[in-house]
Amino acid sequence: MAINTDIQRIERLAKVIGVSNALLLCGWFPNQVIRIPNTSRDDGHILRKIIGRDGFAALVLAHGGETISIPEVDMTPLRRGGLVHRLTVRGVTAGDIANIAGICPRTVQLVRKQLRLEGFSELSDLLPNDDEVPA
Repeated sequence: MAINTDIQRIERLAKVIGVSNALLLCGWFPNQVIRIPNTSRDDGHILRKIIGRDGFAALVLAHGGETISIPEVDMTPLRRGGLVHRLTVRGVTAGDIANIAGICPRTVQLVRKQLRLEGFSELSDLLPNDDEVPA
């Protein structure tokens, strides 16, 4: 949820062209595969227009002639996890969290479980028996 492969893919792309340029590509080409040209001399290329001359040159240098998969930046799971965590720490019930977040109590339970698995151990102390919610 909070740490997923898309974030890692964005990080790898950012190491080549920078964070801002990686996010620009993710916004422009979400979940698409794009072909990187062999040369960065084309002033009119869409990639050069989006990420600029330097970013385009770096991308061509690293991946010229290849196709690369651009991830989608969906922060929803991370935002939801943060909200559930903050409200849980404050002692808010799963039902109330569900109402606040616009999700069902079962989803709150699943998010809490995922947070525990990702190392947010304080939730285990707050929620004995996995905070059972009737189906």
